[in-house]
Amino acid sequence: MTYTDALETISLYIIGDSLKKRQPVVDAIAAIEEHVATIERQYASRELDRLGHIVRHALTPAQYYAAEQAARAEHPEAWAGRLEVVQA
Repeated sequence: MTYTDALETISLYIIGDSLKKRQPVVDAIAAIEEHVATIERQYASRELDRLGHIVRHALTPAQYYAAEQAARAEHPEAWAGRLEVVQA
């Protein structure tokens, strides 16, 4: 059973109860969902950190600059709000 399946099963189980009995369970489900989302963000952040270390060892500064320029051109929405890197 997946995480989503489990939450749907729990939700179906509590639908028949009155709102007063159901609300603590609904709040608990919301807290669990928030906690799982936080864990997923932390994992993604660590993976990005690892990738950054790999890239720094794999590319020269000129190669990194060229790769960033290509990435910015292909996916400008991903770079919104980030300053342009100036090649030294």
